[in-house]
Amino acid sequence: MKKRVLIVDHDSAFATFLKETLESLGDYEAHIATTGEEALAKTVESHPNLVIVDMGLEDVKAEVLIQTIREIKPHLKIMVIPIGDSPLPEGLPVTGIIPKPFFVGDLPEILGKAFTSKEEPVSAPPKEPQALKFPRWVEEFLRELSPDLLAFGDTSPQFLAGGDREKAAKLFQWVARTMDENPYSRSYPAEIYYRSGNDCIYGVKMSDGMILAAAFSREVPLGMIRLVVKRREEV
Repeated sequence: MKKRVLIVDHDSAFATFLKETLESLGDYEAHIATTGEEALAKTVESHPNLVIVDMGLEDVKAEVLIQTIREIKPHLKIMVIPIGDSPLPEGLPVTGIIPKPFFVGDLPEILGKAFTSKEEPVSAPPKEPQALKFPRWVEEFLRELSPDLLAFGDTSPQFLAGGDREKAAKLFQWVARTMDENPYSRSYPAEIYYRSGNDCIYGVKMSDGMILAAAFSREVPLGMIRLVVKRREEV
């Protein structure tokens, strides 16, 4: 069975070259994502065996994307393509490195080592609450409203909380997509609020593009949610 590889690179020409090179080896089925949001969605939906991330991504910091993928898929193999001779961020939880430029003939050995290695990928370092550097109002949202799922970020979720992180990531993608389709999304804050029985989903998009998505397995009045979100203007 062919191994599924997801290539994350804003340079579509290079990504296509790498995809065609991998598939010519006969052992790989390769797919491309050119943005962090697309990469996260494909990681969740297509279940790749390996993700290759170019550290020069333009729409999101590569290290943030890698940390998010690692939280969603703790054992997924992740390789990176560094920017020239620039060192990787300390403690970045990756399986290996693909230098750029590289010799095509070296790829089988480079990827083979990643797939045959019996060592677990480096785990993401534990996050101390004071080091998260997320807005205080988001922390208050969690503390006061206790959502079952919460995701916060811009083009991709940078902070996930709740029971199932994969579901939280999918919730974020759904809310972000719904916001894009909302004809009133140019007025801020833009909101969505859905109820089904006692369950409800809330999403808000701020003028700086940041999105918060939350799901509750109980009815939470919209006015109560808005009260907590409104504090964003005060911090």
